[in-house]
Amino acid sequence: MEIRPCNRHLLVEILEQQEDDTQSSVLLPDSFVPIKENEFVKIIAVAHDCDKFDLEDAISHIAIVPGNMLKSFTYRDHTHYLVQENYVLAVVGETIYETNKEAS
Repeated sequence: MEIRPCNRHLLVEILEQQEDDTQSSVLLPDSFVPIKENEFVKIIAVAHDCDKFDLEDAISHIAIVPGNMLKSFTYRDHTHYLVQENYVLAVVGETIYETNKEAS
C-alpha cells in the first residue's frame, strides 16, 4: 500500500549525515534523540494540492527543512516523515518550484 500525503504535505525520507562524535559533559538519557536545526530530506511524494511543487518533478529532489517541523508516524514497522510544503527552506540542485517563465 502506497502512502499518499494530503493537505499540502510532502512525504520525505531523512538523509543521513555524518555525526559529530564530540563528547558532551552533560549526561543525557540513552533514549534522548536531539532534533537537528535543519534536516536534508529526499522528497518521496507530493500532495495533489501543493502549490509550490510539481507532483512528478519534485520526486527524488533533496530539500532542506527545519528539523522541528517534521511529523513522524509509524506504519507497518517503518517510520515515515511528513512536512508541509511551506516549511521547505531550500531545494538542492535544480529548481523545482513552478515559475512564471513569461515574466523573465
